[in-house]
Parts: sequence; structure tokens; C-alpha cells
Amino acid sequence: MKQAEVIALHSKMLNASPGEAMRLGIPGNTPYDITLRWQRQKALTDYDFALRRQSQAETGEYDRQRVFGLPAVGTAYGDVEWLEASGVLMGQMEEHLGCDHGELDDEVLDRVVADAIGDARNPERRTRIPAREHISQWWAEHHGRYENPGAEDMIGADLIDADDEVHLLRRRIVDALRHGQRLAENPRRRTEAEQYIKQQAREADKHVQTAMGKYRLAAQDFRQARQRPNVADAARELLEVNERAAASKEAALQKYSIVLALAAKRTTPFMAGMRRSLGERFPHEEQAILNTKAGRLAEAASVEAALRLTPKEPETWVPERDDFTTRVDEFIEASGARDGLDLAVMKEAQNDSPTVAFRGQALMRACYDTMSDQQQAISDRWGQVDTNVPAPGVGLGHNSTESEDYAASTGVPPMPVPPPSAKDRSPDELVREQERMVTVVETQTWVYAVQPPTVDVDVETSFGLER
Repeated sequence: MKQAEVIALHSKMLNASPGEAMRLGIPGNTPYDITLRWQRQKALTDYDFALRRQSQAETGEYDRQRVFGLPAVGTAYGDVEWLEASGVLMGQMEEHLGCDHGELDDEVLDRVVADAIGDARNPERRTRIPAREHISQWWAEHHGRYENPGAEDMIGADLIDADDEVHLLRRRIVDALRHGQRLAENPRRRTEAEQYIKQQAREADKHVQTAMGKYRLAAQDFRQARQRPNVADAARELLEVNERAAASKEAALQKYSIVLALAAKRTTPFMAGMRRSLGERFPHEEQAILNTKAGRLAEAASVEAALRLTPKEPETWVPERDDFTTRVDEFIEASGARDGLDLAVMKEAQNDSPTVAFRGQALMRACYDTMSDQQQAISDRWGQVDTNVPAPGVGLGHNSTESEDYAASTGVPPMPVPPPSAKDRSPDELVREQERMVTVVETQTWVYAVQPPTVDVDVETSFGLER
């Protein structure tokens, strides 16, 4: 970072709320965000140290004004998911609240620090701990719920925690989609992109399970509070509404957990990679192929379709109003139908002797049904060439071994990817270009296959010459 950027960021973070300060101005938690946050942390630490050393030289004392949570972010290597309630954070929180050391009970500090970490992990969460200029008034109003967490006014705390977990879930899914889409733009990294986004879907289920448990506890709390004899009618009605809302979200998340498991399956299509692989090889036939039954099922039961079912913002999420259950059931049905179609096509092609490697079989048949005879002939020839021979455009990675292998794994038949300049040509011209590319590689393969002749040479030694 440039020095001016470091100074501006330091000034901003110095006055930021604890949650925002620990994020260092980076809202997400993708690998790129973590790397950037780690770079900022190191730059800010160096600048903070320089300021403290300057202050000591001028006044003889260290300046106590520091960016909140900076050492903890460094310990976590910039990953906000790794933050823990450390002693450093607790000490800084005392300073933030304007308390002397030891004035607050450690358990109270633990709860406040835990909220600060929650704010750091979830930038969309309602900020519980404000910046320094508002902290005195805020602490005067809210210290009671940290000092007495078992009091009756804490009813609904589990609901708040559950909503926070849904916020974390949404953030993780959005970050995974963005990062996966970026990776899929590189033909050589599409396998990595698919593995990454499916791994994130598996990891996201941890947030789902935590939120389910919190919603369950919240529903129980509302039910017990509603059954107390001294509760007013208006309050009882509100408690009943909250109980139904919490129970509804728990039930919806149970179904969403199934969706995440299906999204992470090996056979589930990753449309960002599959569509690019298909469009690069068959640009004029792409839409027709996707309009087939196999194409429609691949889209309806894809990773992206699963992640689009991620719950909305918890403050406005009403599963019944969003027809959530119906949409989930439709995805589950499409997932089963897609696997069933792949299996049926494979059994037909292999005389009823299926194997486990059946992903993309139906899409491959749809491709061949859409292709012309000339394209099928080109595809057959391209599938036989030596992949170790450099192909045209291999520098871009479109005709690399990694790109070819990924396309094949999704059901896209072998076909050379023409250069970008050829994409706007007519279908006939494009096919002729692809045929030319196959011929070039076949010629290279033939040249490389020629072995040099062996020559036997009689060698005379000096021993023979002496005679």
C-alpha cells in the first residue's frame, strides 16, 4: 500500500466500530479478501508502531489510540473466521469502553468481545458496539444485558444469534459464488473452481446447523414465555408470532441443508464452467443444446440453482411467503431426474452395465444430436489427437489438457476451441476453422511420430590400424 493510503485507512479504522475495524474495510472473506486484509494488517501495524515510537520520543509515553483488534487480525492471518476472544481483544475492549484494567468482570468482557467478533464476521449484522464517540451512551444503556445474560429481557437472544448465523451463511455463499465465477473464467482452473465452490457449500452447512439449533431454542423460549400466567395478552400474541417465525425458519433450514448436500455432490453440474466449455466449442449450438431436456435439467439442478435457494436476509425472510418449500422440492426433484436421465442414457449405451462415472451422459447425447455430421467427424478426429502436441490457442488455455478434461467431465464432446476472432463467423466458417485446427494438430502429431532411422556403422580402432 502507498503511504497516503495507509494513513487514510489508519485514520478511518481508528474511529471505526470494533467489528468494522477488525474487518479492516474488507467486507468479504474469500481467499482474495483474506490476502488483502492480511496485507492491510501488516501495513497498519508498521504504521501504528512508527506512530507509537514517535509519540514516545516526543512525550515519553506510548500513544494508547490504536486500531481495535489489529494484533488479533494478524494472529488470524487476516481470516475473520479464525478470530478468537483473546486477552489482547479484551484489554482493548476495556480501553474502548473507557474502563480501567480489571474494572469489568472477565465474563462480561468475554460477552462484549464475542459480539465484536460477530460484527467482524458479518458486516450486514446490526452493529451492537459503536465507535468511540457513541460508546459511553451505548454502554450506559446496554451494559445490563452483558452483566445479566440470564435476565428476562434476554428472551429472543437466540433468535438474534440465529439471524446473525444466517447473515454469515449468506455472506459465505455470495463470496463463494463470486470467487468460483472468477476462477471459472480461466479454462485451466475450472476443475479447481468447481471443487472450491462445492467445498464452500459443504462448509456452509455448519452455519445452517448452528442457525437451526438457535431457532429451535428461540422457539422454545418464546413458547415458555408465552405460557407464563402474568404475561399480557398483547405480549402473548407477539410471543406466539415470534415462536411461529422461529419454528418456520428452523424447518426451512432443514430442507436447505439437503440442498447444500446435493450441491456438493460430484455429479452436480457447475454451470459457470459447463456453459463456458460448451459455448467455446459450440457457440452456435449452445442455446439449442441447453434447451434440450438434458440441458434444462442441468440448469435446474446445478450448483448455482441450489445456492440461489439460500435464505434471504433474515429480517425479511418469511419461508411461507417465498414459497421456499416448493422451490426446494422442485430442485430436489430436478436433481433426481438429472441423475436418472444420465443413468438411463449410459445404461442404453453400455448394454445395461452402468458404472459410477455417468455424469454428463445425457448432455453429451444432446450435443451429438444437435451437432451436424461434419461436426461429429471433427469431434471424432479431435478426440484421437495426441494431447501432448501443442494445439492452436493453447497459450490461452482453451485447448489445454486441463480445459479438455474438464469439458469432457461435464459431457461436452471433444472439439477444438477456435480463437476469439473466429467466434463472430458464420456456422459454416467456424466449422471450417475447427476442421483446419484439427488438421494442423494431426499433421504435428504425424511429424512427431516419425522415428529417425537407425544406422549401423563399423568402427575401426587404433589397434586395427597399427597392423
